[in-house]
Amino acid sequence: MRALAFVLVACILSGCISSTEDGLGASGGFNTSEKTKTMNNSKTETNPDGNSVTVSYSCVDTDGRNNYLEKGAVILNEASGSKESVKTQPDKCVIGVIKDGNVSEREARSCSGDGCMVVDGFCQKKPKGVIVAAASRAECPSGCSVGACPDYGVP
Repeated sequence: MRALAFVLVACILSGCISSTEDGLGASGGFNTSEKTKTMNNSKTETNPDGNSVTVSYSCVDTDGRNNYLEKGAVILNEASGSKESVKTQPDKCVIGVIKDGNVSEREARSCSGDGCMVVDGFCQKKPKGVIVAAASRAECPSGCSVGACPDYGVP
């Protein structure tokens, strides 16, 4: 994981924005047969001491955006000075329940039928240059297994 963080920071510092085929290889067991999407940005902020610091963001989506057919993950890296934070958000299956007009979700290794959904993470650039991990959901009535909806879009 440390090697991945180093690669992401190096990419941030060089200012790259790219799409690469199989960019993370077999990292973490996530399927990377689709194009891996990488998004990078940096900005200058003022810290509580009044000093300017550069904050760098890097986000990798291992299965490309909105790929419900394959399990992937979003790997988000934020670096500021000597501080670094790396978070991984894998795609997952959830069961959505509506009770008294409120929707709640429960994570499941697999599911099928009513309420079965896949949550697919992706990278998103927000105002002021901040890059965050976001997620979209899709129904999987034929089933979701380990963060993938293999029959998504099949009539």
